[in-house]
Amino acid sequence: MEENTNKMSENLASSTDRIPKLVVESRRLPDGVTMKDGKMMKIKDGEMTMMETDITIINETKIMIDGTILKRDGYKMMLKEGQHIEF
Repeated sequence: MEENTNKMSENLASSTDRIPKLVVESRRLPDGVTMKDGKMMKIKDGEMTMMETDITIINETKIMIDGTILKRDGYKMMLKEGQHIEF
């Protein structure tokens, strides 16, 4: 019986060696804005701060503090949680 237990332990140990290990890397968002926890956040040089005013980016797209994106041609959309606009 002890012999069977040792074999089972050895088999279990060798099978866990084959399980891939989960590696979680921290990811730095590029400069831009993102919706986080329902609030618009601005990322600059890896530092995240809350947006306090609307932003107009180079192609005349307006990014508003409520997450509304208004393009020059009138197209309007709402940024969703976790979405990011790089600029």
